[in-house]
Amino acid sequence: MIEPKRILFIRRDNIGDLVCTMPLFAALRARYPKAHIALLANTYCAPIVAGNPDLDHIYIYAKAKHLPPMHRPGAYWARIRLVRELRAARFDYVVLAAASYYARGLEFARWLPNAQVVGFASDSGKRDAIDIALGRDQGPRETEKAHSLPHTLNISDPPPASRLALAPKAIVASHEGLAAYGYKQAIGVHISVRVDKNSWRAGTLCGPDSQKRDAWL
Repeated sequence: MIEPKRILFIRRDNIGDLVCTMPLFAALRARYPKAHIALLANTYCAPIVAGNPDLDHIYIYAKAKHLPPMHRPGAYWARIRLVRELRAARFDYVVLAAASYYARGLEFARWLPNAQVVGFASDSGKRDAIDIALGRDQGPRETEKAHSLPHTLNISDPPPASRLALAPKAIVASHEGLAAYGYKQAIGVHISVRVDKNSWRAGTLCGPDSQKRDAWL
């Protein structure tokens, strides 16, 4: 395998999914410290990775369906400009950073013909334009499933911890808020999920479809 010099991650869905992908950025940065590592993310997810030390650039994509009707034509033109910008960046690897077959990410990857596309094939073996297609890992957690992808780039270590880089103003504001209530540190928990079957239930360690039902509360 040729050592990657310019890598693009595509993760243009939801906040929780992007958080589970952060260890991939850190693993690639540790393995290839001189590589240019970029991410394509949605407008509502991009603030989560703003200032992330493992990323050199963040391309931001606005979904037309999330905009007022009057702004949607402009979003389509913005998408054309974004594709041109991505093509000009000349990435040698595009990683579809999801834990399963990622058809929506392929929509952009197909516009980058000179890049090697890494991702998971579908459960039926469908791979479309994926150059390096993996069988989906059946591990218990999203982060562990997605971390099978870096193995194709000579990374075999377990996924590192996710880390959130706050903007300087946010750091100051958080410290002031904690001090006002006499606290020294805070723990953030993101528990939001739109799909009911994907939510965790009180008293379960794993998701509702898992066979494991160990109490954790």
